[in-house]
Amino acid sequence: MLRATTEEQRRHIEEILAPHHIYISWPLDFEKENDWGYDERVDAIYIDGDITFDTLAEIVDYLRACNPEKK
Repeated sequence: MLRATTEEQRRHIEEILAPHHIYISWPLDFEKENDWGYDERVDAIYIDGDITFDTLAEIVDYLRACNPEKK
């Protein structure tokens, strides 16, 4: 499974989506509680808006490059 495991990876995904004016959020993982609530999931993103297959492919290609064992 592809994951955005670092803050840098998450920011890069946000930068890919920013020009398209798409609302995104990182859903919470209700099985992983911390001192402030719950951890954000690293394997999911909520996207509210239209996204092209090319933009989606750019995100997938980026995550595959970051996680070569998941190709």
